[in-house]
Amino acid sequence: MGTLADRDLGSALEHGLERARAACRRTLEVYVPDAADRSPAAVALMRATAALEAALRLHTGDAEVRELALRVAANLARDAARELRASGLDERLLRCADACERAAFLCDRAESNESRAA
Repeated sequence: MGTLADRDLGSALEHGLERARAACRRTLEVYVPDAADRSPAAVALMRATAALEAALRLHTGDAEVRELALRVAANLARDAARELRASGLDERLLRCADACERAAFLCDRAESNESRAA
């Protein structure tokens, strides 16, 4: 067991997921201080944060489970990026959207590599 990097998913993936997770958390702290906020952007950001955290904490040798976790994280990160961009042009929102899009790209690439290796 160990980190994503230890399981050959790559340090770039781990770094990208961690960067996006941290950006999502910071953005939530600044823009969504009330956990009762159910705006589309807030909900998308909470979902993406949870999915990124799950993908980072995943400790399994099951390739199908890893692929599914990466697919979920990618989809929810993309949804969050889309909602953040629709919410305005604030620099913090755009940086978070960029981090989410990069994480989605890295998840897609890692998932594709997993599929080819299987």
